[in-house]
Amino acid sequence: MPGKCLLFFKRSCPNYFDDIQIADTDNDISLEEFASSLASNLSDELDRILPGNPLTKGFGIHLTGFEHSQNHRIPEMFLISNFDGMEYVKLKDSIICERHLYPLVPSDASSRSDDLETQREAIASFLDAGNIFLFNNGDPELFTPISAGYHDGIKRLRTRNRSRTLTKEHYREMSRAPVEIISKMQRSFSPIGKRLVGGKIHDLVITSSGQFSSTSGIIS
Repeated sequence: MPGKCLLFFKRSCPNYFDDIQIADTDNDISLEEFASSLASNLSDELDRILPGNPLTKGFGIHLTGFEHSQNHRIPEMFLISNFDGMEYVKLKDSIICERHLYPLVPSDASSRSDDLETQREAIASFLDAGNIFLFNNGDPELFTPISAGYHDGIKRLRTRNRSRTLTKEHYREMSRAPVEIISKMQRSFSPIGKRLVGGKIHDLVITSSGQFSSTSGIIS
């Protein structure tokens, strides 16, 4: 699938990541193929540059992009990670690379499908209904309830017809705000060295046509 994929990494990550912030996939490489290739290359690179304590090799990446399906561009997110569980204290034997949007679509377990096109239809229907996918890999137990409450408030404004027509800038704010709230809370109440969320907050908006924009200086 032609297009571009964007990757983000913490500043503390090895310099290896600096060279792949924007990866061009216009050469007939699908998003899935690029994600799989990235996972394989990272496995080899981590073994080379991070010997010693295995936990120093722990990482999680959300790789997002659009895929073509029946004349539509459907968003997809791949999770590339080697963490085992949500506590971030144990690593898997290998790096996983798996689609991560469809499991987030609310549904009865019995109605789950292994068919990719059916999964994409479910993703599109979920978004067409005005829903938003929320995800993070920094501190899910803290992030999820605060983020859910914030977005539930926005949804209630919409159901009361007290919401503006949402633009990309509103979606940008909806992404930044929960992280800002959690960062401020930890800055106030967490001891130094115990914060999991903080530092400079980056934002990125990617339109379905592949246009990028950021207010935090990511896009040059």
